[in-house]
Amino acid sequence: FFAKAKAGKEVRIAYIGGSITKAGNQYREQSFNWIQRMFPHTPMLGINAGVSGTDADLGACRLYEQVLKYKPDLVFVEFAVNGGYPQGMEGIVRQIVKRNPETDICFIYTVNVKQFHYYQEGNVPPGIRKLEEIADHYYIPSIHLGMEAAELEKQGKLRAMAVDRSIPDSLPVFFTDG
Repeated sequence: FFAKAKAGKEVRIAYIGGSITKAGNQYREQSFNWIQRMFPHTPMLGINAGVSGTDADLGACRLYEQVLKYKPDLVFVEFAVNGGYPQGMEGIVRQIVKRNPETDICFIYTVNVKQFHYYQEGNVPPGIRKLEEIADHYYIPSIHLGMEAAELEKQGKLRAMAVDRSIPDSLPVFFTDG
């Protein structure tokens, strides 16, 4: 991916996941815009395969039609909140590698309130640890979005969740819906 981007050749970045991936002005759009700023003269196409309420198993079933047929150079996979089942995640990886072994993959672990306390304690949620075994096996990098948020909350720079949204707060709030 980076070799093509540095050379100014068109690159395609796909995102597959649940509602957090589908949502506008969240990690998908923010990361795409950040990468575009890194390579301002490189044509880029973003592919949004986020479908609310879907898990990795269904993601594996819809992968070709919504991602692979567009021949992406980089695929971000996010199913940590809606069911990042190991079999589905590995199915996604294996399909990508089989279709084009040159495609780069990155796992994104978003987080919900139930998982957040693991990060606050300096741990990784159990389900995500299983996904990390897949990432390690296939040499896939991963990004844990909950780690930094948990650390910022410990430092008093962020509130995990607003107790009452009608009361203004000077701290940014990480979760508005859990």
